[in-house]
Amino acid sequence: MSAEKLKNYINGELSEPVSKQYLDNYEPATGEVYSLCPDSDERDVELAVSAAKVAFESWSKTGLEERMMALMKIADGIEKRLEELAKAESKDNGKPVKLARAVDIRVLFLISGFTLRLFSILRARVIRCRELELITPCASRLVWWLYFSVESSSLFVQLENCPCPCHRKCVVAKPSEITPYTAYLLSANLYRSRFAEGSLNIVYGLGNKAGQAIVEHRGIKAISFTGGTEPGSG
Repeated sequence: MSAEKLKNYINGELSEPVSKQYLDNYEPATGEVYSLCPDSDERDVELAVSAAKVAFESWSKTGLEERMMALMKIADGIEKRLEELAKAESKDNGKPVKLARAVDIRVLFLISGFTLRLFSILRARVIRCRELELITPCASRLVWWLYFSVESSSLFVQLENCPCPCHRKCVVAKPSEITPYTAYLLSANLYRSRFAEGSLNIVYGLGNKAGQAIVEHRGIKAISFTGGTEPGSG
């Protein structure tokens, strides 16, 4: 059985890295390679940043109700594939399926379970939000140990501190190359839902290559980062 090739998610499309190069993704429990992670570089980052800039022209003008409906659609897709995501997170991360199901994957249900509450919060603050300068595109470099839950809160739920589509920001995210698989399943869900193409872009690869290209890109205005200081981390 050949290892599955994951793809970057740029401008609403699943695409191979420009270099056509991949990294082995190992299952911790067995030490076997079960998927191949794109070994992206500055060219893929450039495509993602360009897509975010273009998307911002329309996404920044999208109404609050439409944004909330888009987030609910994503949450619905995740709920339908809860077991698949929990097993994938377990296989990718090495944690028990029960823990992945109860903690990691359930976090994104904040979008569906608390969407009305989130909607009311944002609605109450809409005047303040309009007064804020929308800093975009933003970047998010994500951790491996609580990947899906951190990804979910960082990219979708948090209101101020992190890149957040519900706040009309556009994002370039780089998952950890150690745990890329659930990010890929999320991007497949985004692709199916046709979620605001270009508003959220996911580029895989090493910290000292793709991650460094993100950090150094002059077009990125803010970065949410969790990781170490050693070369290749984060």
